[in-house]
Amino acid sequence: MSSYNTSSGQIYHNPKYSAMDIMQKAKARLIESSVGMAGMLLQLELIEDNSFDTMATDGKVIKFNANFVLSLPMEEITAVIIHETLHVVWGHHLRMGRRNANLWNIACDYAINNYIHDVLRQPLPSGGLIDVQKYGRDSAEKIYRTLMDDDEALNDLINANSDSEDSEEQEDQDNQGGGQQSEDQNQSEEENITGQEFSGGSQPDEGESQSDEEGDQRANPKDSSGGTSASGEVDLNELPSFAGAILPATDENGQALNDDEIKEQMTVLDAQVMVAQKLEKGIGNSGGVDYLGGREAEITQVSVSWEDEMADFLSTTKSDSNSWSRLNRRHQHRGINLPSKKSEPTIKKVAMMIDVSGSTEYERDDYVTNAMDLFEQYQIEMLAVNRFASISLRNAKGEYWDIWDTTQGDSLPDKDEFPSAGTGGTEFTPPFNAFHQKLEDNDEYDAIIVFTDGYGDVDPEVEPDVPVLWICSEQSSYSENLPFGKVVYMNK
Repeated sequence: MSSYNTSSGQIYHNPKYSAMDIMQKAKARLIESSVGMAGMLLQLELIEDNSFDTMATDGKVIKFNANFVLSLPMEEITAVIIHETLHVVWGHHLRMGRRNANLWNIACDYAINNYIHDVLRQPLPSGGLIDVQKYGRDSAEKIYRTLMDDDEALNDLINANSDSEDSEEQEDQDNQGGGQQSEDQNQSEEENITGQEFSGGSQPDEGESQSDEEGDQRANPKDSSGGTSASGEVDLNELPSFAGAILPATDENGQALNDDEIKEQMTVLDAQVMVAQKLEKGIGNSGGVDYLGGREAEITQVSVSWEDEMADFLSTTKSDSNSWSRLNRRHQHRGINLPSKKSEPTIKKVAMMIDVSGSTEYERDDYVTNAMDLFEQYQIEMLAVNRFASISLRNAKGEYWDIWDTTQGDSLPDKDEFPSAGTGGTEFTPPFNAFHQKLEDNDEYDAIIVFTDGYGDVDPEVEPDVPVLWICSEQSSYSENLPFGKVVYMNK
């Protein structure tokens, strides 16, 4: 189902020209108007493929539906080609990760269409996703995060698509004298009914505890085609497939790229964009209009990775704890034996709080894998982990904390062993209460590290006496106003 209205029936082009002729002409116009855009467009082959409603790209080609192209005036065709090219410029085909494909496509469409509409001032086909007031120049990742938490907006998209399908079905019946649902429609409806997976039970009300991890947790699907909104109330499988599809990047054999290959392709893409931007600045004739969507600013932004920030935290943070293994020499001459302050790196026992709300699912494996590597590198001796969403959660044993003690032979968990089941909203006060009230010998811990989406509040009264590092998957007004601790971001 395309979000663009292609039912006008108006003829915009001379019948002697094919859809490919028109696409080539629109591409040539764009290349003439922007040297920077030319640098990216020349790498994208045009392919007619009527299995798509509108257009699509995988970073190598732009596929188009012939009827869609023939239904639009030239200026709107040009805008859609810009749209597809900006998907590539921003690496949307490489940045989806394990996000829901439909919702990721919707978020990317908002990000790009807002730019085309508000900055480039290009006319888009009617029905395209545009909301400058709500999303402005937000990144696709941030829009995705906002949509995940906005059940009303998601339901509006589903209902709008349903109304459109009903209208089209009625039109088909009027034209054909009735008709039956297609096999594809029946199959789609069956998939929507069975698409959500539950491990049993339901989420408790806020304030209740969970004593059975398997009985009370909603399983977050791991594949990019499934999943629910952050609240668990909206089935993302029911979202419509809007125009301008983003196809997953593949290798020469059509196989999905692994993480290392994606990073490599992203590095190559960044270099291509910088060359195109340099050409535009040097010999461009676009009159100062940035057809490359401001991507240069992201590439050239000087930033420190969250891994480096965490390594710095583990290696330089000093706690206020004392050690009797070495007496304080300042008082020994008076015959008084007092403990000395620890002078070696003192982060040996870490309490980790893991936000398991739905919106952190896609960064969680990356965080856990890198965090465990850093803990081993800096010889962390004890790790205590609490899962939280809007409440602090308990494991299958009824305990709030899972604990690994490497001095007793425990190995730190990998991403597959790490406790991460859960869903729901986000509140930060409950896990800190669990630290104060439910973690045995909490005064012996040297630091707290919180992994979260950053969208939540915390009572300043629960501030602990140890350093706190917040690792947030997104920047928001909430994360910027956390009352204590140091905040770093995974996605800048």
